[in-house]
Amino acid sequence: MLRAGSTQGGLEWLPALALILLILPCPARAQKRGDGSLSNPNWLPTLVPPGARYAGSKACAQCHPSEAAAQALTPMARALESPGDCSVLREHPTMTFTNGPYVYHIRTEADRTMFEVTDGRREIAVPVLWAFGYGVGGVGQTYVFRYGGYYFESQVSFYDGIQRLAITMGHVLYPPESLGRALGNPLSDAAVRKCFGCHATGAVSGDRLELNKMIPGVSCESCHGPGTRHIAAVRSGDLKNLKIFNPGRLPTGGETRFCGSCHRTTAQEKRLGIRGVENVRFQGYRLERSRCYNPKDRRIRCTACHDPHQAVVTRAAYYDAKCLACHARDHGDTLRRAPGCPVAAKNCITCHMPKVEVPGVYHKFTDHFIRIVKPNAPYPS
Repeated sequence: MLRAGSTQGGLEWLPALALILLILPCPARAQKRGDGSLSNPNWLPTLVPPGARYAGSKACAQCHPSEAAAQALTPMARALESPGDCSVLREHPTMTFTNGPYVYHIRTEADRTMFEVTDGRREIAVPVLWAFGYGVGGVGQTYVFRYGGYYFESQVSFYDGIQRLAITMGHVLYPPESLGRALGNPLSDAAVRKCFGCHATGAVSGDRLELNKMIPGVSCESCHGPGTRHIAAVRSGDLKNLKIFNPGRLPTGGETRFCGSCHRTTAQEKRLGIRGVENVRFQGYRLERSRCYNPKDRRIRCTACHDPHQAVVTRAAYYDAKCLACHARDHGDTLRRAPGCPVAAKNCITCHMPKVEVPGVYHKFTDHFIRIVKPNAPYPS
């Protein structure tokens, strides 16, 4: 049996790192400020200022109790979990998957989870360090561990739609040629920073990964920035210099860029070159494709429909008022309102923002490319 840190029987996959570097986005450059301030209007959740000091959501809740309590229950807040905190692993203590000669097991006992793969003759077993993704009621969950000195993305993931393991999205479907490759994909340093930067709070500072300081999941300070200096300013009565960031004050284009730093923008889609239904997950890019998107119109901004402090509302009727803010049924005030839909006045998104299933993910994503969808029309990549 090969254990974590072993350098035998699996390092023939190392050339794959070059491919990963080509297909993954480069991490955004961090601000060159040493005081952890957020004075830069171009600050993004993935641009953690060096020297940033985080207070934690409990500190935020002292002044913002309702927002902090609701946000803690969202899928974003559980975008990254340790095995001991992971409900998927608790509810599925033994998961198995077979791909050709390879048999995978993910076994959980107490707070320890092992990721195992065997070809019938040899076995690699490594402890799972982190579970990425919201697995219960969400899309799924992928597991990250270390082997041979590298972080790995597991070859198999748990998918909520089928309640079992299957090949991780983006990985090869056919059985790999060696046990080492069957383990999963090794991640470059840049990829690791990108993954933790979007799934955790305060995990990256400058170009450094600081997992000893991070807060798992997307918490208050992921979007509002490190809060220690803000709390000090409030306590001192310095209300003119609160040292905190409010994304809600961004213009629509700025907010798309802000949210899109993790949810992807048109610029990122072009750099990645991902075509077809897989890019339906890039909400910022899809929204920007919409004919009605206007970077200056607040009615089409991300937070016009979604409250980041709350779980995403799945009822189609909820969004009707959002649509009718622009598409009124009457034809008055034509300079500011578009004519209403001649077909229906409710459940607008079921027609104009269709759900698209990504093969191998077992989940239908809402397409944020707002348009008139024609029957049997191909996906507009």
